Amino acid sequence: MTELLKPNNSQLKRIARKTVAPLFHRAVGYHPFRMKTVHFATSFLLCVSGRYRILKLLNQVSNPKSVEKSPGDPYVTSNLYELLKNAEFSPLGQLVSENDFAFLRNHLCATFNNDGAALGAAFPPYKTFGFDFSTPSPEFLADASKNHGNAGVLVYSILTQTVDGRTFLELAKKIFESGSIPSAALGMPFVEKETEDYPSPAEVLSDDFPVGDLGVLSQKMTPQTKALLNLARNLDMLSPAYALRQLIIGVGSWFLLYLIKTASGEDALVVPDFSGLSTGRIRTQARACFARHISAFGRLVSTKISEHAIEVTSDEIDAFQILSDYVTTEFEQHFNDFSIRIGWAQPRASNVKQKHFETVPDTLRVLLMSILAPDEIVTMDEVAERLLDSWRICIGLVPTNHDLLTNHGYSPLDHDADLRVNRLHFKNLAIALGLAREPSDGLVLFSLDPQTIS
Repeated sequence: MTELLKPNNSQLKRIARKTVAPLFHRAVGYHPFRMKTVHFATSFLLCVSGRYRILKLLNQVSNPKSVEKSPGDPYVTSNLYELLKNAEFSPLGQLVSENDFAFLRNHLCATFNNDGAALGAAFPPYKTFGFDFSTPSPEFLADASKNHGNAGVLVYSILTQTVDGRTFLELAKKIFESGSIPSAALGMPFVEKETEDYPSPAEVLSDDFPVGDLGVLSQKMTPQTKALLNLARNLDMLSPAYALRQLIIGVGSWFLLYLIKTASGEDALVVPDFSGLSTGRIRTQARACFARHISAFGRLVSTKISEHAIEVTSDEIDAFQILSDYVTTEFEQHFNDFSIRIGWAQPRASNVKQKHFETVPDTLRVLLMSILAPDEIVTMDEVAERLLDSWRICIGLVPTNHDLLTNHGYSPLDHDADLRVNRLHFKNLAIALGLAREPSDGLVLFSLDPQTIS
């Protein structure tokens, strides 16, 4: 195995997945690929729906090719046009010319592969690691991509262990099945009617993951699950297409907290910086917080091995000793990517290496909606307590936050010079999102409908 000592050897990834992959499943319950949010959503929604479609034709029409890879390449417009025109039930109708079809394909590509998640042509004469469609519609759910490593299956499996989790999943299914947007109609002529059964989560979950741990994990994630249920109840009153996006952000936030708690402990804090001061001390601590959690997650497999928290074979130990740096890098990249994509960390630019916790507006809206109930009005102090209990977020909204941050090693921070600035910018963002009002100086009230605040 000495040839594997070269860090750039192409065999590293193959051996890591074959020999060390069982360790990933025992440590975290899934395979931590560098997945996009749509990949994670696909994995979760496959369990929620229990049904999917092959979507071969939709993949073909939304990935136009100008040059044949082989004779009759169906991704080339002229070839695909002839196939569809001569089909027994043509989706083209009688009035579409080849030029019109080529124009339509460009629109389909822009609509259904606008974020690159479809990963290009996926059927012969091409092949790819998989593809997804980010269009919020049950008809566009496929099971071709494995970039998620079954992360969504793990989340679904943990949620099924509690009453709150199961109630949330029922609401999530209702929101998903009613969700659709006008752009979905553009691709419907190319979506087959037949559906496939998705295996039960128990069948998909890796045999290497101790199923008995699901109950323990569900208890660990109780506050986050309660917040998810409250979010789903609030979203159930909104437009379905809008609600589905917020739902996925919420589930993704739950998943990120699972990663943080698993690697850093249940009492770990998330310290975000809303001040906008790139050189301020709160930014320094927000960076330190992110660095602490990403480092802990990167070392997770190694930590669990050293603590005898997972079972390992001698072959797995030998492989891991060679691949430990590679595994650490993969885990850190996974944590980094997902934190940014789900809206918990910034900046998004890859050339900026130092990241810090700072929720983007859409994500902050979801988090606040998860801790507020309809028709209630709560103070800033109560919001601070709920954000800490539900999402382990400590902003400095109340005086006791200073001691809490100090006890967790986030210092020096001055209550007036640092935390008050963070509080001010958080308040202003919440007001801009329409979830808070300041009826008088020093009094900030939060509500799902701030118009009710006099």
